[in-house]
Amino acid sequence: ENMQKYLTTIYQKSNTLSELINSFYEFSKLDHPEFKPVLEKGDICEYFREYLAGKYEELELAGFHLETDLPEQQVEMEFDHMQLKRVFENIITNSVKHNRRGTTVYASLFVEKEENVIIRIGDDGVGIQDSLRESIFEPFVVGDESRNSKQGTGLGLAIAQRIVNLHGGTIRLLTPQETEKSTEFEVRLPV
Repeated sequence: ENMQKYLTTIYQKSNTLSELINSFYEFSKLDHPEFKPVLEKGDICEYFREYLAGKYEELELAGFHLETDLPEQQVEMEFDHMQLKRVFENIITNSVKHNRRGTTVYASLFVEKEENVIIRIGDDGVGIQDSLRESIFEPFVVGDESRNSKQGTGLGLAIAQRIVNLHGGTIRLLTPQETEKSTEFEVRLPV
């Protein structure tokens, strides 16, 4: 009678373990002194636009809304297309994991003085606890379990930070005084 329950539990635990192993592998790979991003020239605006277009249906099926503010201009720069996608994916995955259906995910991009590309990704959900704000990019930091039962590995934002740093950029969580969103991350990349 309990066999199906046990099998489901074993399956869920093995998926969690697999996710942890994969995340830890990615984290340690990015930390290796010989790891270098594969920089390819591309239009960062079009790249981000295409990424978000691909996420639109997935977010809609999960019960989330997506609002974007992207310029029509071309901004050519060198970046690792696969790794930068992982940064966006880790931030948006956290929004979905830690918020209820009906939450709006916001994404914007603008160019600052022809020197930096500023990418902001946020949401109007429950926000991040004050106690986590200072350590949010440290490995294995996860949100309050009472918010949601779908806990991750706590490596997603640490991985995102390493990738952004390898591009010569910075990533930070905006303060409540800097944004109207509940949660908003800012990725700053040099052009």
